[in-house]
Amino acid sequence: MLDKLLRILSEGGTYSPSDLSRKLDVGEELVREMIAGLVRLGYLGSLAASCAQNCGRCAQSTVCSVSVRGQAWTLTEDGKRAARRIHDSRR
Repeated sequence: MLDKLLRILSEGGTYSPSDLSRKLDVGEELVREMIAGLVRLGYLGSLAASCAQNCGRCAQSTVCSVSVRGQAWTLTEDGKRAARRIHDSRR
């Protein structure tokens, strides 16, 4: 199930836990646990940490409200590599 979540996230876009729970056909609590697992594996990193370092260069900096709306995550380089491996193994 983690590989399916990782594949969805690697396709790009922005998803809420409810969006992901519908796509995966599981409850939101399980989605939150899966996200926490991907963070522990180093496949997801906090977007806020990235924003703090790169905010001035971001095209969305004038409308970004990551710290107000809640936690946001992005795939790390390890996460992108893992998603590519999953994609390649399904060919």
